[in-house]
Amino acid sequence: MVRKAQDVFYRSGFHVTEMDKPVRETGVSKTSMYKQFRTKDDLIIAVLQLRDENFRNGLYGRMEGLSDTPAGQLIAPYLPNLKAHPSDKNCGGVMHRPRAT
Repeated sequence: MVRKAQDVFYRSGFHVTEMDKPVRETGVSKTSMYKQFRTKDDLIIAVLQLRDENFRNGLYGRMEGLSDTPAGQLIAPYLPNLKAHPSDKNCGGVMHRPRAT
């Protein structure tokens, strides 16, 4: 129900979509929808929570695929954009983003 509502809201917009549209597209009765979500705001919150969950699961899955250790998982997404600065004598070759020239 929430996934279909997400599609409706993203297609039509959160503010302009009335509750009748997600009800129609999910195929549930209006009574069932309002038992699950008392207001449109409650449904929007559920949609945003689903989106957040999907984003986090994707991010964590990607991180786990890049390294076997927790420390490696934290830094791995940034490695392609980092390089050791050759003149960095004081920081022991700490990696950082190159400066734009």
